[in-house]
Amino acid sequence: MDKDTLGALVKQPGQDPTIFLNEDDSPTRKRFTCAHEIGHFVRRSREEPEYTRVDLRNSLSATGEDQEEVYANEFAACLLMPEDEVRRLSKNGFSDLEMAIRFGVSRAAMQYRLKNLNLAS
Repeated sequence: MDKDTLGALVKQPGQDPTIFLNEDDSPTRKRFTCAHEIGHFVRRSREEPEYTRVDLRNSLSATGEDQEEVYANEFAACLLMPEDEVRRLSKNGFSDLEMAIRFGVSRAAMQYRLKNLNLAS
């Protein structure tokens, strides 16, 4: 993959999906990208039991305008940073950095999750 490609989801008819991640990305980036791609699969599998599609996610996809991307990002956030646990940790005084480490996500992803849950200070 080139440096601007974070990951890809490939689902061919009659086969299990395959997720590809950019090996040069950090572990937290790969973790979020993998969860993001699972979100794409979950959304698409409800609509079509089989399809052939390559889904490349690059830096332009995070603009918030593409509903597929919005869904996949929200799915990843919910999977990696469950709301009940985020709320519990926040109530117990954990910082965004401490929570990011605990959930294995970037600090930016954690801050965004806290903001979306109206927990950011």
